[in-house]
Amino acid sequence: MLRNLGRAYTIRVSAVAVALLFLGGWSPPTAAAQSDVQIDVTYSDCTHLQGGGLLSLGLTELPTAINARFIYSGVYPPLTGNPISPTVTYAAITIGDAHITADDLQVFTVGYQKPEEQPLFLSVLSYFGFVDETGTAKSIEVLNSSFEINIKGTDTASGVFFHYRCTTSTQTFAGPLCGATPAPDGACRLAEPGGGGKSLLLLKNKAEDTKDLLKWKWKKGVATDMAAFRFPDTSTASYRLCLYDAGGKVADLDLPPGGVVPTCGTKPCWKATGKGFSYKNKAGGPSGITVAKLKVGEAGKAQVLVKVTGKGGNYTSPATDTLTPPVVAQLLIDDGSTTECFKTTFPGTSGVGVIKKQDAESFKAKGP
Repeated sequence: MLRNLGRAYTIRVSAVAVALLFLGGWSPPTAAAQSDVQIDVTYSDCTHLQGGGLLSLGLTELPTAINARFIYSGVYPPLTGNPISPTVTYAAITIGDAHITADDLQVFTVGYQKPEEQPLFLSVLSYFGFVDETGTAKSIEVLNSSFEINIKGTDTASGVFFHYRCTTSTQTFAGPLCGATPAPDGACRLAEPGGGGKSLLLLKNKAEDTKDLLKWKWKKGVATDMAAFRFPDTSTASYRLCLYDAGGKVADLDLPPGGVVPTCGTKPCWKATGKGFSYKNKAGGPSGITVAKLKVGEAGKAQVLVKVTGKGGNYTSPATDTLTPPVVAQLLIDDGSTTECFKTTFPGTSGVGVIKKQDAESFKAKGP
């Protein structure tokens, strides 16, 4: 299926890819831009191979399906016939009602071809060192040729080792939601031009990265209802904050929905409010986003706020003194069939807004 502002393709595994890899049939890819890409996988046909149940993961019976999402930085668009060695930036596994996030994982090689030539395929993946939300160590491996998934761990309730294997998988590959250039105004919900400069973009680029900051406010926006935000407390849609200057993309940040990562610590990351949705993650999540507020309302009342910090080590500010206007911030929400875009341009194209400060440590602008 094709996305409005991104792409999604069905992937099948090719044993030929593995053979080519180990026989030296591929050469390393030429230099290309790195972009965050996403794989959503559903594993089925699960069997119990060893040990007790999965009580430590909150399960009392064998799951019929396991859903996984992996977001990694790799070459995009695909290079025909060339393997890549991406770095996984974020992963989450859903087993029944249990959720596991990755603490340490590696991807050795992912090979794929251009979709117009042949179906995409994955060759060799290996994920390991997973921990659940309580910090209990787990091990999840993806076998190379058959693309099975093995779930191994120790039941924290009984102390018994367990091993499950699922042998069938369906994968969806999604290219970077944040494109090389911003989405056009006509495809986005804009802040009202008459908003009096209420929208805000603030970046702090400190010598110590843990003190870096990004704050974006989309204020006095066009009319927006709950459905436009795709219900992030339960959704599995993709939520990305994209930042651009005149030279192209400078930041691409992931905001996981509640259907993928339900809790931050011991509390839900997302919650529905009477006026929209709010997100809070003190640890900063996979891209450093600590706060998000999505407020519905009629024209002039709708709002979006996103705050990002470097405290958790997952965010580093782009250089602030070299940002070249216009600087664009946009939140993209993709549910697999349509994409919503919320956008502000600093200074505004209508002449509303101004850059208040720009130096080596900060960038501050107000817009429409």
